[in-house]
Amino acid sequence: MDGFYEWREVAGKKYPYLITREDKAPMVFAGLYDSSDGCAIITAPAQGVVAALHNRMPVTLDADTFAAWLDTTVKDVDRILAAANANGLVCHPVSDRVNSIRNDDATLIERVPDPVAELPKGKTLPLF
Repeated sequence: MDGFYEWREVAGKKYPYLITREDKAPMVFAGLYDSSDGCAIITAPAQGVVAALHNRMPVTLDADTFAAWLDTTVKDVDRILAAANANGLVCHPVSDRVNSIRNDDATLIERVPDPVAELPKGKTLPLF
């Protein structure tokens, strides 16, 4: 996939961000599929830029590990999952329009001013 959204919660309000690869290459996530139950993306504790937004993230696979992930003869996937990381991921704030399935257009991935940067920082009190 090209990217995914994650919401950062600040003072009880959530703000959406788009996470992509810096080089714009597609991302590969580790997932499970069962023809009767559907599919699920495997998540792990967040790393890198994602850690500032959320406590978990999809397990992203590098090109040298996704072939092994798809190999049905591989039974020990711990090495593959341990190699997952957030290297090369970047993020930027996007419109809260992403929160509705009625919206489906290219503007949903466009950068908007960072709403978290614009939040009031509170009052500074002099110490002396």
